[in-house]
Amino acid sequence: YASGLGVSGDLSLLAALLDLSLFFAPFATTAALKISLE
Repeated sequence: YASGLGVSGDLSLLAALLDLSLFFAPFATTAALKISLE
């Protein structure tokens, strides 16, 4: 049971990181494009 909790915790952490990366991806892409175009 404890291992099940650990797995779900890891999955929720990964999901949160994925959400953050998807949220910040457009900003990072725009910044990278601006830098590469200069």
